[in-house]
Amino acid sequence: GQSSLKEDSVWGAIGGRLVLEVDFTTSAELGATAPWQRNDGAGNWEVSSGATILGPISEAGVQTASLIIDELTEDDIKDFRANITLTESLSVTTATVTVNAVTVTSGTVEPVFEQGDAEFTVDITGPELPSSVTLVHEDSGSEVQVDLSAAEDTTPLSLTASVLTVYTTDAGAYYFRVEYSDGLTAASNSVTLVVLKQCKEVTTPANTVTNKVNRDGDNGFDLSVTCIPDTESLSYALLDSAATSIYCDTTTGQYSSDYLSPCLVVVNSEP
Repeated sequence: GQSSLKEDSVWGAIGGRLVLEVDFTTSAELGATAPWQRNDGAGNWEVSSGATILGPISEAGVQTASLIIDELTEDDIKDFRANITLTESLSVTTATVTVNAVTVTSGTVEPVFEQGDAEFTVDITGPELPSSVTLVHEDSGSEVQVDLSAAEDTTPLSLTASVLTVYTTDAGAYYFRVEYSDGLTAASNSVTLVVLKQCKEVTTPANTVTNKVNRDGDNGFDLSVTCIPDTESLSYALLDSAATSIYCDTTTGQYSSDYLSPCLVVVNSEP
């Protein structure tokens, strides 16, 4: 009737498969049962929805009761125990085993212009330092291995990965894949990299200064002109007051117009 949990704390990944195990002494004549229970978080125990499998009894009279959770959910991140019934009058409740979930959270990635470098960040909470962390581009399947040689075994673990010299083909969804030495694998949420195109340089019209103003909530910008400051002898006036601003659409790399007004020279007459 003795029981022994394989572990008092186990780690899994949301959406992944998880197995809990307990060993107990019995005999074939007893026909033991060992349903698993899950704590509801309020101190109550309920029958777990996972499948309980009883292994064969060893020559030493030890049997293993396994709880198989095919797809781990947030509701499963709780305490579990097995209620082993050997006879109508003899049952044993095991100590609890705590289920933990590896969390992998990608940070926001900033838009980047073509031929620039994109930086991705990730925070990882898990049982130990991962054996590998990989940044994956969903569209192409290309991968960037994160260097863990200087990483410390802390939790959460914060890491960065860079995609160098990006082009439009590098745009799209990315996620991090985390692997541990025992085979446990977890994936992060997806984040979207936006690759911008530079608008060509604009020749500053005569007698003007240009001003670049970014638009709120928009990766493009407005390029406007104003006349240079007046002097004692000269003043300046826009040739075309309707052509003082153009918009750079960084999704195409094109300006809304190729014309900005110059300023005309006005000679101040003598008093």
